[in-house]
Amino acid sequence: MSLIIQIEGKNQVKKKGFCPNPVAQYGIPEYADSDSFPDVKGTNDWRDWWEEQIQYCIGGYQTGGTWISGRYYYYLNFAYMNTVGRGFHHPDFVDTDMDFFLLTEYCKKNNKGLISIKARRRGLSFKANKGIIEYGSKFLGEKYMGGICAGLKSYADDFFDKLTDTEAVTAPELQLNVLINNTMERTYGYPMKNNQNVTMDSGSLNQILVRTAFQSGNVFKGTQLDDCIFEESGEFKNLLDTYEATKWCFMDGDKMIGTPYVYGTGGNMNTSSKDFAEMWTNADAYDLERFWVPGSKIHKPCFAGGTNTQGDVEEQIPNIIEKYGHLEKEQYLGMEDVEESTRQILLKRQQLAKSGNKKQLTLHLQNNPLNVKEAFISSADNNYDSAILQTRIMELMGMDQLHLDVVVEPEIKDGKLVSPIKPVIRLAITNIEAPNRDPEWKICKLFRWPEKGVNFLDGTGADSYDQDQSKTSSSLGGILVYRQKNIILSDQMYGPVFTYYKRPPRKEQFFMIAMLTAIAYGGPNSLLVDAGSPTIIDWIISNMCEYILAYRPRSLEAPNSTQQHQYGLKFTVMNRPILEADVQSEILDNGHNWFDPELLSDCSSYNTGDNENDSDLHDALLLAKAYHKDSGFMPQSDVPVDKKDRVRPKIDGNGNVYYDNKNEHSTRNYSGDIFMNLINKGTY
Repeated sequence: MSLIIQIEGKNQVKKKGFCPNPVAQYGIPEYADSDSFPDVKGTNDWRDWWEEQIQYCIGGYQTGGTWISGRYYYYLNFAYMNTVGRGFHHPDFVDTDMDFFLLTEYCKKNNKGLISIKARRRGLSFKANKGIIEYGSKFLGEKYMGGICAGLKSYADDFFDKLTDTEAVTAPELQLNVLINNTMERTYGYPMKNNQNVTMDSGSLNQILVRTAFQSGNVFKGTQLDDCIFEESGEFKNLLDTYEATKWCFMDGDKMIGTPYVYGTGGNMNTSSKDFAEMWTNADAYDLERFWVPGSKIHKPCFAGGTNTQGDVEEQIPNIIEKYGHLEKEQYLGMEDVEESTRQILLKRQQLAKSGNKKQLTLHLQNNPLNVKEAFISSADNNYDSAILQTRIMELMGMDQLHLDVVVEPEIKDGKLVSPIKPVIRLAITNIEAPNRDPEWKICKLFRWPEKGVNFLDGTGADSYDQDQSKTSSSLGGILVYRQKNIILSDQMYGPVFTYYKRPPRKEQFFMIAMLTAIAYGGPNSLLVDAGSPTIIDWIISNMCEYILAYRPRSLEAPNSTQQHQYGLKFTVMNRPILEADVQSEILDNGHNWFDPELLSDCSSYNTGDNENDSDLHDALLLAKAYHKDSGFMPQSDVPVDKKDRVRPKIDGNGNVYYDNKNEHSTRNYSGDIFMNLINKGTY
């Protein structure tokens, strides 16, 4: 089980006299300040003071009953940050930063890495820069090797600039001579002649390597890394490939010797953040410890001792004062008033929502996420109402049982596949201890069952792919059933009623789920696929189910179109804007009723007009909407049935199926038989 330092709402009371940053607070004493008083250099007092400080930087510092790690002591007392309007200054002490450096020590001692999601402007890049890379180059001995890796060159360059721009104000005793200094490498040491009068590189020879993994993830080949920073991982397009290629640089067999640091910022997540999401979700599999920094943490001015741009203490910590105000100021230094910061964040959201400025609301949500899912709301260029999408995501987070986990599979009798192929929808077996537990890739989300006796109600869109694994794309496959508005059913719910958003081990497994879903929910020609990935079309035809494929939507083509394919839709510069406008209206009218957070997030992260996007569930929605738009059919009942007498399936708490008509009660799991009479060799 992964150890996660619990920082939400946790504040540490210190003892009297607590002072974690004596050098930053009181300065270097004159007898040790060789920068201001050069003559003190070499004196006993000078030497004693600096030896003590270096010992604190290596072994840590005890103050007020609290241990400050050596990294954090160096960071607080000798590192400088450069902020607009204030210039160079030392960082503030805050409990969350102390937790970060404690977790870093834990990772170092237990051969683990660290992965973090954070709100914007919480200083994690600076902590990694000064407290990890710069600290390592000065205090971890000779031949230290630090790596800085980013998916975009601008991030790698920015990290390197932060490393070097404070050298002029660093105490001379902590400055290192540099042998090599360019945008890709920095080597510390000095030239020295040996006994043969040959100039040799001497000193620690510690190195910092800077790489951009834009085209290839194999950027540190043959290098042993003590620390490796994966900068702004939310915008790291090939993060997983780079991490897998780089891990051998900090591994010794199966043991992690060096330490990887993977982190991303809310607001900097884009469609390439799926690798980062995968690593965060499955941190244990990558030997990573999670560190989550929500917008309510390190939120100025909501922590004790926080300073403003003028360097003056500015605090808004009413709950801290109410609870700890009777103590000395230093005893609650660094405590964070999470209640107050959350109140301020939510109040600002309400103001922005009322103003109708959806761009500013989106930015505020992204920059100040209060939970992990908000942090993954991507920066995107689209015309969809982000306030509706993100408000609905937040609503769904507090709801249970949004959908049924189901498996769609072909009917089998006597060990043989029934022909023609018929779908069976059953409840998924998800109990972790069940010997016949369904693999994750099989499980679909069902929000409404197929309806008996209603034609043209549902259409299925499938955004597929042609390769089992792709080196150029990490996209999934998306399947979505869209239900039209109707006056036939007593349940007036419309919109997405079934979704699947995964990439099974084999593409044929995805094709099968798409085909069976369409057969279960619709009639002939109700499955519209992306004709840009045509392998699914050939597969469905070869399996004698051509009847389920929807024809090319000619109403969405230009008058002079030269397209000649029979099935599926090819996205073009003409039809994509039309379908996006349709989805835009759908979100305005009905987005607040959607039940799938993945679909909401996909729409939020989608970039307008992007044919190469990874928002596959969004594109499945476009395809389902295109089917309905092109066919023009409204839902029709195939038999005159009184609405009150309609047979409607329901599920009790034990997973048993029953009907509104209690005489038709069933004690077995739903098998799809209530709608199979709709399908007989592809006809109603």
